[in-house]
Amino acid sequence: MKSIQEVKADFNAALTEQFMQLLENSGEETSWAKLWKGLPSNPISGESGKKYRGINSFYLTLVQMNRGYEDRRWFTVKQLNKAGLMVRKGEKGSRVVYFMPYYIPEKKAITWDRKDELIANGAKESEFRITHRTYAMFNLDQAEGDKTNLEMFITEEPLHTDSKVSESILKTANNMGVEVMFNGGDQCYYELLSDKIHLPKEENFATEECLNLTLLHEMVHSTGNKSRLARHMVGSHGSEGYAKEELVAEMGACFASQYFLQTEEFTFQNNQAYLKGWLKALPEKERNTIVPESIKKAIEAAEFIKKHM
Repeated sequence: MKSIQEVKADFNAALTEQFMQLLENSGEETSWAKLWKGLPSNPISGESGKKYRGINSFYLTLVQMNRGYEDRRWFTVKQLNKAGLMVRKGEKGSRVVYFMPYYIPEKKAITWDRKDELIANGAKESEFRITHRTYAMFNLDQAEGDKTNLEMFITEEPLHTDSKVSESILKTANNMGVEVMFNGGDQCYYELLSDKIHLPKEENFATEECLNLTLLHEMVHSTGNKSRLARHMVGSHGSEGYAKEELVAEMGACFASQYFLQTEEFTFQNNQAYLKGWLKALPEKERNTIVPESIKKAIEAAEFIKKHM
């Protein structure tokens, strides 16, 4: 059986491969643009309809895009067989990984909430270890059989839309305790020491969408403040540390935009080029570690922003 470290390394390598493949798929209609315009197609369990969360969700979304799957439902082989379906010959599964606490006195895996309860009631950290479970998942497009009776799980989520600078984004920044100031001249930046975002005047942005995505980018930077998610935010422009934080901010803005904006194709073509540019500043041999870490931090930042809407 593989160790936790080996499982993480395998998953990180697969995630990085899918991420780099998507970024390299340039063209008039980029895969990256389609990914974020198509957020309602984010992966779900085909059996329960529950959305995948965090890094597993992002990984399966990348797989969907790279392989051209049109369905967002994912199943284990057992679940497909239960529904009267079979995996098409030659198809390969995509492995998702779940890490969870193992409570040694009870000799079983438990939820993170259960661990918190046990700690609150006097259990010691030494009584826990981390275990994992991996599952080979198959998209419904990889299956054969009668699919007509399967539940579609169609849900509509509210989208906050406003004119000019989004009032809902500004309100969220305020709820986070971050002041937004339109006094940045021709620059956009988050000032760590004062905990303020500085932007050019609204009329200086080419489009309303560019303004709002730029604001979200800087808001993601602000989540790294020690009073929030406390990321390690050091490094001069062009350095490895700076590049890591820019990857987090740009991806995090994409993740968070789904809660506020209906984005246009060209914006994410620019976003794709921006990400590729910062990836070049990172050591290629370390990408299997850096890219998954950046994706995880970007997801955490977007979820932090969502909680303050």
